Parts: sequence; C-alpha cells; structure tokens
Amino acid sequence: MEPDTHTPTQEMLEELRRLRRQTRLEVRSESWRYLAVWAGVFLGAFISSFNSRVAGWYWIVGVPLGYLGMFLAYRNVKETGVRAKSWPYAVTGVGIGVVNGIASFVLSEEAIVVVVWVVMGAGFAVLSWIDRQPLAASLFAALSALALVLGITSEDTFELYPVLALTFTFASAGAAVGLWLWARRL
Repeated sequence: MEPDTHTPTQEMLEELRRLRRQTRLEVRSESWRYLAVWAGVFLGAFISSFNSRVAGWYWIVGVPLGYLGMFLAYRNVKETGVRAKSWPYAVTGVGIGVVNGIASFVLSEEAIVVVVWVVMGAGFAVLSWIDRQPLAASLFAALSALALVLGITSEDTFELYPVLALTFTFASAGAAVGLWLWARRL
C-alpha cells in the first residue's frame, strides 16, 4: 500500500486553484450578456440606416442605451458575489466614444461611415479580450479589419453602412448565443 503523499497544505492549494478557476469561469460565462445587448444596439443602427436624419443621431442615443443595457444585464452578476474590475470596460467605452466623436468632426461623411465600424470592431475586440474571450476578441478584430478593407475598396460607403450594421448584429448575436450555450455546460 502506497502512503498518501498529499499534505493538508497541498489539498488546500488544490482547492484554492479549483475555486479560482470556477470563479473565473463564472465571470466569463456572463460575457454573453453584453454581446446580446450590443446585438440589439447594432440592429438599431441597421434599422436607422434607412433614414438619414435618424442615422445621424442614432449613436448619440444608441451608445448610452447600450451601456445602460449592459449595466442592467450585469446587475444579476454582482448579486452572485463574483466581481470583475469595471475600469477597463469604462476606459474602452470612453475610448470608442472619443475616437468616433473626434472622427465625426475631422473626417468626411464617407469616411465616418467606415470609421464607426472599424472603431466598434476594435473596441469590442478589446472588451472581449478583457472578458478573457479570445475567440470573440478575434471575431471582432476580424470584423474591424473587414470594415476597413471594405471601406477602402468600396465606391459608396453609405451603401456599406447597413451591411456592416447587419454583419455586426449577426456576429454579436451569434457570439452571445455561443457563449450562453457554453456557460450552460458548467
């Protein structure tokens, strides 16, 4: 018979590792919520793209509503006792807003149509990376690159806007569903 080589200290360290992993999984399993909220915001951008007066003002209303939706969606997460630092999300959100705001004052309307989606893709890649979701981060980085390439090669960026809005909507919704299903496997 082989003697037990696990000491109480080793068992406590193993339990601590297990709890740490479980906590990280619980935090990451809620990432689907922000993607679902933003899929709705992107869908609103698609719908607003058919009315030029509404489309021009949409993001001024859509982004704050998106962040309000994120706040409401993540309220339940805080009740579980699992917490994550909020400042990286806030900095990223402000960065998205500032870059798009500056772009709207210094770029042509044709360029702004593309820059909005390039910045949103890059910003959501960062948000997904913060959430430790490398696949979602890769998806949004690819969408950002796609928006840039299409913007450079497109003759009419105004026709491109609803296409990108719908692409971001489906990508966000698909990622949200995928992460929701992944979270339910725990």
